[in-house]
Amino acid sequence: IGTIATLAAGSGVVEESLLQKEINRFVNIIAMFALASASTLFVIGMARGVSFLTCFVNGFIIVLVANIPEGLAATVTSCLAVVAKRMSAKNVLVK
Repeated sequence: IGTIATLAAGSGVVEESLLQKEINRFVNIIAMFALASASTLFVIGMARGVSFLTCFVNGFIIVLVANIPEGLAATVTSCLAVVAKRMSAKNVLVK
């Protein structure tokens, strides 16, 4: 029992699809943007003389939390819409 499942599980290497690669690229871009904006606000706060803890929480953590979830869903949805439109133009039918 389980021999077939064990053989089937290790039978091949699963490659990422083009859509998965594009989504990963967009997620990385959003994460880098969020990190850059949070770091910029942290440095500006420190330059203005704000305490480290206040600057870290308000200028770094909150900006990261606010940017990533809100931008991620919109980007993934836009990416899926663009890919669906391309596939529709090529008359591709997906189950």
